[in-house]
Amino acid sequence: MADNVIKFRKIEKKPEEPKKTPGGGPPNWPSWLPFAVLVAIAVAIVLAQQSGLIGG
Repeated sequence: MADNVIKFRKIEKKPEEPKKTPGGGPPNWPSWLPFAVLVAIAVAIVLAQQSGLIGG
């Protein structure tokens, strides 16, 4: 009866490639970073306008 037993082996999986982000940036950047950069740029523009460096 042991002759009729089929022995199965585990299917070897290929290692997964690291996921690429759609923006092309490093995958370890947080998702809120672009928003924080835009806010920092806006604050810098407002401060430059108030100091008289930009505009009149």
